[in-house]
Amino acid sequence: WDAGYTDQGGANTNLQIVGNRVRATTASRDATETYTGVALSNNQWAQVTVATVTRTGAMAPRLLLRFSAPGTKAGYEFALGRGGIGFTSRIGRWNAGVFTQLAAENSTAWVVGDVLRAEADGTTLRLYRNNGLVLVTTDAVIASGRAGITIYAATIADVEVDDFSVGNLTAVPDTVLPTMPGSLT
Repeated sequence: WDAGYTDQGGANTNLQIVGNRVRATTASRDATETYTGVALSNNQWAQVTVATVTRTGAMAPRLLLRFSAPGTKAGYEFALGRGGIGFTSRIGRWNAGVFTQLAAENSTAWVVGDVLRAEADGTTLRLYRNNGLVLVTTDAVIASGRAGITIYAATIADVEVDDFSVGNLTAVPDTVLPTMPGSLT
């Protein structure tokens, strides 16, 4: 995991692991790290399980795809939100530390146990809740990079995620039907 990101709000803090869950180290500031344990293709996915979510303040756990190495943020983020921040699900782009919202909605009620999944497939970006598509948009600005996590919470204990996983999207092979002995092929 690599830390050391900055954006238009300043330096991001690190994430911490507490009881096998990941959370921010500082309240009311982005905590960002990217994963370097697996080489990813340009078409990639990541997912986490919402382990803790309180209703006491603003919070926004986010998955990152095609993200830059530490420094000024660049890449895609897939977020869930709560607490008066204007969205419950959002896809956005960081470019040179400046955020641009690409798609958002404000009707999905995220709860503990929900799985947030993000996919970057060519220029198509998808956000899923429990394998159900919530948002989809297209963008061609960021072509490759790392996966990771950003968490913002009004208090450190407001949000925790668990079960981070990441991988490459692969094409689904055509179905090959078996041949019967003696049949024409």
